[in-house]
Amino acid sequence: MQLPVNELTHGLAFHPEFALCRPAPPYDEPAHLRRMRQVLEDSRAVALRQAAEEAEGACNDAACRELRRKAEEHEAEALPQLRDVRHFEGLLDQAAATLDKVR
Repeated sequence: MQLPVNELTHGLAFHPEFALCRPAPPYDEPAHLRRMRQVLEDSRAVALRQAAEEAEGACNDAACRELRRKAEEHEAEALPQLRDVRHFEGLLDQAAATLDKVR
């Protein structure tokens, strides 16, 4: 079983109450966490849409459609999971179980 490192790391931006220790300055500022959440919410979908727009004419329509589909998937599936505290708790439990097997 693999650890979902990206999801765990990104999830902490949405659920900082699960962190066992406070991040070092300047990362402990509430504005920094808000910015991290904003980047996670916006950047991937925006980048995929921008890539699709820039690729139009330069690549085939199937590639552009796939980039747009991934942007929509990110907004429809990944973001709700990041925001869902129960999903994040499940990831933490999964990570703990995996690490217990390694010990």
